[in-house]
Amino acid sequence: MPTEEQIAKAQRVRPIMNELLQHAGLVNVAESKIYVTGIKGPLEDGWQDKVEAFAAEVACSLEASDRERGAGVVAPPVPSETVQP
Repeated sequence: MPTEEQIAKAQRVRPIMNELLQHAGLVNVAESKIYVTGIKGPLEDGWQDKVEAFAAEVACSLEASDRERGAGVVAPPVPSETVQP
């Protein structure tokens, strides 16, 4: 796991990205963290589960947004298989 100092350095990027996305008219629908244990990986143990949960959260958010707008469009289902790096 990264140190608190490493986490703080990486987290300063999130507000910058959120601001850039807002200026482009995009809306944040979900957030998650996946740590990389080295400069070229590997990713932390259990990263596949975190990515799958994040994708499901995004899909649910899109479905809820569509229902609120009365749109008939539904987000495609999240695949149960995971992609290996």
